[in-house]
Amino acid sequence: MPSMKKPHIPNAQKARTPSPASLSAMDLNLLVALDVLLTERSVTRAAKKMGITQSAMSHILRRLRDQFDEPLFLKSSTGMAPTPLALEMAPLLKQALQDLQEAIRIRPRFDPATSQRHFTIASADYSQVVLLPKLMAQVQRSAPSVTISTRMVTAGCSQALASGELDLILGAIPIDRPDIMSRKLFEERFVCLLRAQHPDVDSCLTVEKFTALSHVLISPMGSGPTWVDPQLEKRGLRRHIALRVAHYMVAPLVVAQSDLILTIAERVAKLMSGAFPLRIVKPPLDIPGFAIWAYWHGLQQDDPGHSWLRAQLLAASAEV
Repeated sequence: MPSMKKPHIPNAQKARTPSPASLSAMDLNLLVALDVLLTERSVTRAAKKMGITQSAMSHILRRLRDQFDEPLFLKSSTGMAPTPLALEMAPLLKQALQDLQEAIRIRPRFDPATSQRHFTIASADYSQVVLLPKLMAQVQRSAPSVTISTRMVTAGCSQALASGELDLILGAIPIDRPDIMSRKLFEERFVCLLRAQHPDVDSCLTVEKFTALSHVLISPMGSGPTWVDPQLEKRGLRRHIALRVAHYMVAPLVVAQSDLILTIAERVAKLMSGAFPLRIVKPPLDIPGFAIWAYWHGLQQDDPGHSWLRAQLLAASAEV
């Protein structure tokens, strides 16, 4: 019997299992070009659509064949015919590129009227007393479903900003970190507060009377430096602190029912003197004031929801 010869199959048409392509090693521009080639079925038309030369498109096709270890297209009477592998990839590739395009176009959205977002703010009770009523009035008007919780400022708060656990810190103590953004909200000064019928103080408070009176000191940490005592020490004077309290709300209530005197931030003094039988007197010595700042992490700078919250905070600060 004559021997049977195996039919010759050109290299480009030999049956083989293509090697899987690795996405990490893939130039994504090649996939864009492959999608265009699958649509146009012509190197010339694909090159024109992509705005490159025919020679450059032919080079891309060679790279694609090397990447997939598969011919991908074969010459036919009507142009370039996709191989079965290319035809199988075509719809998956088109959808993947559309999804990728959508992913890089996406931007965070925030609609205050419908948002249920929750924000967490760290602040000393001073900022809460002064700012929170105005801030919540602002928030409720435009974002009735947005919620806010507050917590006291602690040593780890700046790290909590970085982790996303906190959205804002309000305080007078500087935070010097390159990743933390800041904005000054307002400046504050000190006044003296005493009960309206105090028997020993008229409209003018002298240094001698100031040091002779017993004082209430607001000291959230229970100890540490104060704003007043360094100014007294410059004059060789001391005052008698009869009571230390941790909260701004407690001290005025004590003063309203005693002959103690309180040196306190002016905005809180005005709030309290309007609600209780208290009067405000100018301090008899120059006490440095302070500024209240808002701090947030740089990652939140362009977040629409966070930008909205900062805008509400600035509006509330302007009101106080």
